[in-house]
Amino acid sequence: MIYTIKQRKTLNALFIQRHHHACCYSLQNFAGCERMQLYKPPLYATRIDSVQRLEGIAAMYWLRRREPIPILVEVTVDVTTGRKGYDVNYLNPNNPNDIELVSRYLTHTAVYTVETIPENV
Repeated sequence: MIYTIKQRKTLNALFIQRHHHACCYSLQNFAGCERMQLYKPPLYATRIDSVQRLEGIAAMYWLRRREPIPILVEVTVDVTTGRKGYDVNYLNPNNPNDIELVSRYLTHTAVYTVETIPENV
């Protein structure tokens, strides 16, 4: 889930192009890298409940698109109000470090993936 500045910018642009109609987002500069955050996941996002399910979904996505799958990790954006947001990251199913990192997120926060775009959205 570690990408060069250029790779992340490209992946973010693809995400925006495919899902701009379904979610509000903001782009922030974080340590010289573009980070994207959603206010809420799209209605068609899939909540991940196990590493095994994540591995299966990510592998199928990779076979179809040959690109990392978007992962939405719930974070607290404002501690005073408790407002939540979702950091957008990208998981390469061929990288065991990516799977391990997301498995750690699963122990303490909500994780979603956006594997498809419904026809009727």
